[in-house]
Amino acid sequence: VVRRALEGANREERIEVPVEHSIVIPSIVMGVSILAFITFLNDLYLWPYAHVWWDTGYFSIIVGHVTFSIPIVIVVLIVSLHEFDRSLEEAAMNLGANEWTTFFKVTLPIIKPGIVSAALLSFTFSFDELIVTLFLKGQGVETLPVVMWSTLSRKIPTPELNAASTLILGLAILFTVLASKVQKGGTLFRF
Repeated sequence: VVRRALEGANREERIEVPVEHSIVIPSIVMGVSILAFITFLNDLYLWPYAHVWWDTGYFSIIVGHVTFSIPIVIVVLIVSLHEFDRSLEEAAMNLGANEWTTFFKVTLPIIKPGIVSAALLSFTFSFDELIVTLFLKGQGVETLPVVMWSTLSRKIPTPELNAASTLILGLAILFTVLASKVQKGGTLFRF
């Protein structure tokens, strides 16, 4: 996406506008849309032709969260790849490295901070996405954010909930420190 020039004057708009629009879709719209899509697949394709049924559960939650996280990852990686100097790959190939060696020894270490930042950001957004999980979880499937929300909605403070909240706060601080270390060009993720 970053390397290939598209024809026309507004090439950034053709790529970035759909990605940015998909980021601002409300969670309830995303959850209802994915649930309607699963129902559509079940009723029109999966059951009549293959005699299988896609139940809501962990797989549906994974599909929903991946769908929600893809635009976030694309935005972060586009920024990381825009800053990448293509002449470094050309130099490696001029010195005798093939495409795979160039990718693993030159390209990947340079864009690794962007990949780590995208992973941390998508995990954070996915962990916070309760509404999509509520639509797609099915019966008997409980995730930690759903359990915390149901406990808080019944106004039952428990020591486990307090401990989980403290652990999540500690992880959020750790992820923030890691992300700032990566973004400042630290040597944490460079080999």
